[in-house]
Amino acid sequence: MKKRDLLLYITVLAVIAFVSCEKDYEANLNTQPVQQGIDNKAYLRFFNANLNSVRTYVYVDNVLASGTASTYGTLYPSTSPAVITVNPGTRSVTIKDTLLTTTQPAATASSNFEAGGYYTVFSYDTLNSAKAVIVKDKVEFPADTTARVRFANFIYSATAVPNVDIWSTRRQANIFTNVAINGVTDFIAFAAAAPVSDTIHVRETGKLVNIASLNGFNPIRKRSYTLVFRGRYQTTGTTGVARTLGSFLSY
Repeated sequence: MKKRDLLLYITVLAVIAFVSCEKDYEANLNTQPVQQGIDNKAYLRFFNANLNSVRTYVYVDNVLASGTASTYGTLYPSTSPAVITVNPGTRSVTIKDTLLTTTQPAATASSNFEAGGYYTVFSYDTLNSAKAVIVKDKVEFPADTTARVRFANFIYSATAVPNVDIWSTRRQANIFTNVAINGVTDFIAFAAAAPVSDTIHVRETGKLVNIASLNGFNPIRKRSYTLVFRGRYQTTGTTGVARTLGSFLSY
């Protein structure tokens, strides 16, 4: 009886400890750094900046890698830090709509995926001229309380348009300068904004007029974010394919 009571007592203590750890994990989910993978895989995410795209899937070496279709302006997987795992080595990534009646051509890009490496594939251009590019993410897992931010310029224009600067209202300075169309910067250290959020503006390089803005940008410390300039350059407003500055949580 004493042994049985002792085992019961130990079991209850173990359950209490487990529940406590679960609560601590959930409480710290937004502040703890994402840890690099320890298995022999690479990690991929997909952002759809292809104008008017409504049902795009991701294939790796012609094998379906995305469970749901992505629409214009969305990220897959949608919940960071979820990723698509990819075997190391040279792989082709294809972005396509699987409907036989689609007018969206398949877009393929290749990369040498490194074990433990992080990558983002961006689709861009227009529905009838879809393109894709794979960017290796130079992810850092900061030991301090800052966040990490980068900028991707996937605005569309049928004619040449100026490069752009990205202005931080809190810093009162450009955080990225002279970024060309289809350019993606490296991540930079960025002070976590809480409890005061930042307003980020896109400006033509060297000018002071805001052509797109992101209000309420509030990065969490130790996380990495991507700012994306997308849409049709000549279209203003807040709906459809109007030029837009948005962000997504990268890691």
